[in-house]
Amino acid sequence: MRILLDATCIVDQPTGAGFYAYNIIKSLVSTDFSNDYTVLVQSKLSPSHPIFSLGKDKKINFIRKPIPVIGFKRDLVLSFFLWVRSRKYDIFLSFMPYLPIFFSHHNSIITIHDLGYLTFPNFFKRPWYKIYFKFILKHSLARAIKIFTVSNSTKKDLADKFL
Repeated sequence: MRILLDATCIVDQPTGAGFYAYNIIKSLVSTDFSNDYTVLVQSKLSPSHPIFSLGKDKKINFIRKPIPVIGFKRDLVLSFFLWVRSRKYDIFLSFMPYLPIFFSHHNSIITIHDLGYLTFPNFFKRPWYKIYFKFILKHSLARAIKIFTVSNSTKKDLADKFL
């Protein structure tokens, strides 16, 4: 299978989601020899980032694009990117909980790390951010064929709030 991994959450200064994505990709390419992987990364990611060393001995391609980690601009850019390339991949796996509003791959998988940003309203600087992120999360949950959670606690929170 041809799998597109959305690793745009990987940035030069490590974050929880970026660390998670890096380790999943590292595990996949070291154990799975039957699938072809393409990894979508930030265009500004340093060429010396360890993720690029994963592709040296394996069949893994990298695509560098200026796609923001979150937000409406991400929806626009990622929607267009997926629309243009949707037939090239069998699966789209996002290490973030958001699928683009305007176009999502028909076999999309999302990862939900936590729902703290919905639980703590002060997380957002502007009130409409909470509305937007709740909407995009509901949209993504409805469109994804699989949903990964990083803990049972997150799984329970997700079930309590959305299912």
